[in-house]
Amino acid sequence: TQVWQMIRHLDDLAPGKYTPLRDRFRSIQDRINPFLGPRTRPASGHLVLAVRDISAASTDDVGGKMASLGEVRNRIGLPVPDGFVVTASGFRRFMEHNDLQGEIDRRLQLAGGMQRGRLRSLSSEIEQLIVGAELPQDLEQAILENYHLLEQECGEEVAVAVRSSALDEDVAGASLAGQYRSALDVREDALLSAYKSVVASLYEIPAMSYRMERGLRHEEVSMCVGFLPMIDAAAGGVLYSRNPLDSRDDSIVINSAWGLPKPVVEGRSSSDLFLVARGQPPEIRHREIADKPNKLVCYPEEEVCRLDSTGDDRSRASLTDEQVLDLAQLAIRVEDHY
Repeated sequence: TQVWQMIRHLDDLAPGKYTPLRDRFRSIQDRINPFLGPRTRPASGHLVLAVRDISAASTDDVGGKMASLGEVRNRIGLPVPDGFVVTASGFRRFMEHNDLQGEIDRRLQLAGGMQRGRLRSLSSEIEQLIVGAELPQDLEQAILENYHLLEQECGEEVAVAVRSSALDEDVAGASLAGQYRSALDVREDALLSAYKSVVASLYEIPAMSYRMERGLRHEEVSMCVGFLPMIDAAAGGVLYSRNPLDSRDDSIVINSAWGLPKPVVEGRSSSDLFLVARGQPPEIRHREIADKPNKLVCYPEEEVCRLDSTGDDRSRASLTDEQVLDLAQLAIRVEDHY
């Protein structure tokens, strides 16, 4: 990464003079990559896989995020909604059907040393290219068939969360999680456009900048996309099995708020904090109940809405003690498994 940054800076200082260094860098990178981290191809050729059929062993097919959800659902038995994933094979089918990767590569190459200077317009051009591309018929049919199976299981029209699960999103040494797009409360008529929108987020400015800073190839990233039924959440949030801010503290940390967890995940709203001491049984050792003036909810007619008043719940804990301790037990089970 440091060598790549030096080459880029030299090229910025004297445009065109050090261009051969880029080619030499790529040549060396191609030679050492098989030893540092071989990129395995998907184990299956399936365009779509059901969550019930995946596990940690499916990472090369469905990406780390969805593989982890399949693992905790199918191997540990945690209550994870059913759903399906458009795989890395499905992603490549989409890209090849429209020669998208070739066109994207050409635009990136034409940008050359000016790539960083015109990153915003380049990002917008590529995203529009992907969003406007046609889905191959077999992939479109697979997405709709799996959605209809989900409808049959739920017994009604299903609103889904459409989530990124890129192959580079949760691997060691990369922190792309949170940089790709998600779509909430998506109905059947918007399924296909939501899929393309999530794929297009591969080329949003933060993700492109991250890869550029580290000399990572844009064309080596595959975007798998998960479709999961929306939960009409009374409360939602984030749980850590160990304190992420203090390596000496083995407390289970829970942040929660009323409604959907998106504002908590993004750090855009105040949330309750619970610290649970691990033990048999676990014990709540600290709580901070925040003022929670609003919440995010799903309405069938209006999709995701923010309510600016939570009434009497505003200063009330979003989780009961029993729920906090149940969540702590789940966290310990997941940590023990991994």
